[in-house]
Parts: sequence; C-alpha cells; structure tokens
Amino acid sequence: MKCPVAIPSWFDRPNLDLISVQIGNLPHWECPGSTYFVTFRQADSIPEKERSKWRNIKEKWLNNNPKPWDLETQQRYRATITRRMESLLDAGYGSCLIGRNPGQSIVRNAMAHFNHVRYHLDSFVVMPNHVHALFQPISGYSLSQILHAWKSFSSTKISEVCDCPKPLWLKESWDTIIRDECHLLRARKYIFKNPSKAGLSQDQVAHYCWVTERSRFD
Repeated sequence: MKCPVAIPSWFDRPNLDLISVQIGNLPHWECPGSTYFVTFRQADSIPEKERSKWRNIKEKWLNNNPKPWDLETQQRYRATITRRMESLLDAGYGSCLIGRNPGQSIVRNAMAHFNHVRYHLDSFVVMPNHVHALFQPISGYSLSQILHAWKSFSSTKISEVCDCPKPLWLKESWDTIIRDECHLLRARKYIFKNPSKAGLSQDQVAHYCWVTERSRFD
C-alpha cells in the first residue's frame, strides 16, 4: 500500500500560544489553523470486559509511573498502553457496520463531501469499527463541529438502511494536534499502514488521500 509524502500547501505549524482545551473523559486540544489526527469509533467497538482490563492495566501503569514524564517514559507508555488500545480496535469487535457497504460508503462520502469547503482533508481510512482521519478545519468551523457533522449524518443514513445500534458512535473521539511536518507524515503513514497491520485486504477498507505524483511511502 502506497502513501504520498509531500506536504500539502495548506499545512501550517500551529501557534501553541492560542491553544485551548476541553475536558471530557479525554482532553481535547484545539488551536486555530491547526491540523488534527483524529480517531473515532463505533460505540460497540470494544467489549466492556476488554475495556475494563485495559483500564486496570493503564491505572496500574500510571500509579507506577507518575508524571511528569521524560521522553523515554512517554515512549514506554505508548508501547504499553496506547498500542494495546490500538490492537483492541484492530481486533474487529462489535457490529462493524462501517466495515462493509452501505455503511462504509456512507461514512466515506460524508467525510469527503465538504472537503475544501469546511476543512482540508489530507487522508483517512474507514476500518471495520473505527475511523482515522487527518485534516485541517477551515476558519469558521471547529474540530468538534466537523466531527459532530460526520457522526450525526452517517449514523442517520446508516440507520435508514440497516439495523443500527444506538448510539452508533462513541460520543468522544481521540484527537491530537499535528505539531510539525514530521508529525504529519507519521500520522499519514499510520493511516495507510493500519489496514495491513490489522490483517485486512485493500478491498476491505476505503481510502481518501491527498495525492502526489512522485514521492511515496513503501
């Protein structure tokens, strides 16, 4: 699977002096003009038993590794906790309605519909029960507004054509501000590698990508 590496013309490094945060179960950082890497998932994508085990492991790890963290500790947290959650998502639990049509096409079309109108969409992948997206909101549209629109529209349309669990989407999403060009490329590479990492074939996932003619990931 290939991935373009050129930096899009609309990408700017964020001015972190303008950053704000909203706290839910997760922190959500927003900064005007920023690009975001976002993961949102179906509400049934991880069974409660597995989620409970993950929470226990995370709690024990945090108790043994109080903040502030140095770079090495941050990397160990990602290797131990974050990647465990990624593996749970890639295991394909739940109804997986967005992993096949019509659900997959509905989500893909909803995300591409306002590209370059409400946001600049760099790339995304629709996995069986979750979505990864890399995009920059256009002035006048917030990260939360865009995610709400994607989720609301797609859940309504999917419920019209198939038996859809309520709610379809987990309320909160995981999001991070892209810090610089290297971070952008790492996030894009993660999106393009995720299907093969999860053991899926190319015809099982839907990609939209900002395309270049030459430089590409292998």
